[in-house]
Amino acid sequence: MVEMFWEYQIKGGIVLAVSVLLYVLVLSNDSFFKRNRLWLVGSLLLPWIVPLITMPVWMKRMLFTDMGAIVPIHTFVSAGQMNTDTVQTTNHFSFSIEFFGIVLYGLISLVFLVRLFYGYASILSLKKSAECRSYKGFSLAVLPDSKLGPFSFFRTIFIPKELEKSRESRLILEHEKAHCAGWHSIDLTLVECMLIFQWWNPFAWWLRNLIANNHEFCVDNIMLKNLSDPKDYQYSLLNLVRGQGQNHLVNNYNQSLTKKRIIMMNKSNKNRTIHRLKGLLLLPILTFSLLAFTNPKQSEEVK
Repeated sequence: MVEMFWEYQIKGGIVLAVSVLLYVLVLSNDSFFKRNRLWLVGSLLLPWIVPLITMPVWMKRMLFTDMGAIVPIHTFVSAGQMNTDTVQTTNHFSFSIEFFGIVLYGLISLVFLVRLFYGYASILSLKKSAECRSYKGFSLAVLPDSKLGPFSFFRTIFIPKELEKSRESRLILEHEKAHCAGWHSIDLTLVECMLIFQWWNPFAWWLRNLIANNHEFCVDNIMLKNLSDPKDYQYSLLNLVRGQGQNHLVNNYNQSLTKKRIIMMNKSNKNRTIHRLKGLLLLPILTFSLLAFTNPKQSEEVK
């Protein structure tokens, strides 16, 4: 049972890595942000699904290798002739290592679970202390703390009182409204749930940053379509860059991402047909790669 758990974890981690690498190498620099979001959200779901898929042995042999021929039968016969005391000692040592690993993994996962609940509690606490209003069908929470930057969480927009009175307030509110309308908080919550189980995987953390960046690109694209002068919006982004410790469940303003966002706003895809086909061309590659990490069916006997 323990071996199955670790195998499931490792397979899911590799599936996640393959999907993230394909995105970074092929899709990340395109301005088809909705397609990219679908790919990234799919990358969140694949690690849970692919290792559970049962693939027939004949397909595994045809595509990859004969799993039944890797370990000769005489190996198992020789293993059965080992000294009994040695086997018991090895089993006891193996059990101790496995037990310690499971306990350590569970404790760290528990920390990330508490982190998730703490993030929700912090945002709810901020909303209770804020002056609540409405803005175009969404809740608006005006924060007394000027050190925090504007952000959104599900259907609520949070903005410091000083920024609400600034000349950029309309652009800020429209920006955060686009986040709310796109339900971007769902993506971030799913990422945090994934980190509870895949905290050890650097590609999981990378995926979290990629999703947050994609959210900003999506919103910037919406804003540019609705503004007569895109330069005003870009200047407002530069004015909002500030050192702040924001909640991990929301999107943050930061200098490095703001520079990249401005570059993406001014970027145009000349060969749009080729860029649209990229996602379709990647699907066979992704499918073939992920088949290696499915759970092969063991019901067939090797003849």
